[in-house]
Amino acid sequence: MIRFIEGSIDVKCENGIVIKNNGMGYFIHVPETSSFHRKEYGDIVKVLTVMIVREDDISLFGFESSEEIDLFNRLITVNGVGAKAAMSIFSAMSYLDIKKAIYMEDVSSLTRANGIGKKTAQKIVIDLKDKIGDVSTDLSDVIDKPNDFISSSFKRNVRDDVVSALEELGYSKNEAIVAVDRVNGKDLSLEEYIKLVLKQGI
Repeated sequence: MIRFIEGSIDVKCENGIVIKNNGMGYFIHVPETSSFHRKEYGDIVKVLTVMIVREDDISLFGFESSEEIDLFNRLITVNGVGAKAAMSIFSAMSYLDIKKAIYMEDVSSLTRANGIGKKTAQKIVIDLKDKIGDVSTDLSDVIDKPNDFISSSFKRNVRDDVVSALEELGYSKNEAIVAVDRVNGKDLSLEEYIKLVLKQGI
């Protein structure tokens, strides 16, 4: 089982990249939104991989984090969602957006991915909502990474942190502020505050 491949980018195409390693080229399916597509030819990268073996095909699917791999593996357990369909979801949405869509039962967002119809999206929500964990935990992790996700100006207090986290999920600042102000977050931790806002709906 190939867990990762480290090497130089030799080819980039719409649905994947070729990594050159020890005189061999490995084609790896990667999300269209991944940072691998923004790398230059010859750049050295490390791609975490999932190897899917079938009778007539062996394919590698690549990601940037173990969390993405875990979500990918959960997606392909859903009846009707194969590896390529799961990769299509990752190409249409970020890791956090996928988890948020499942957690919030946002079927319409999932159907933005090529090959994912309404019925399949509903299956994904039903099968995975209780398995992916609380999305508010991921949002708390976002807040803990100011250099990657938010500027230090949003670190003034918990309320501002919640607004910033919701913006990272794609909501406008006004939508986030209105949603946060509807909730009494006094004495709540950041994670509890985010969870309460998401439960109330935006």
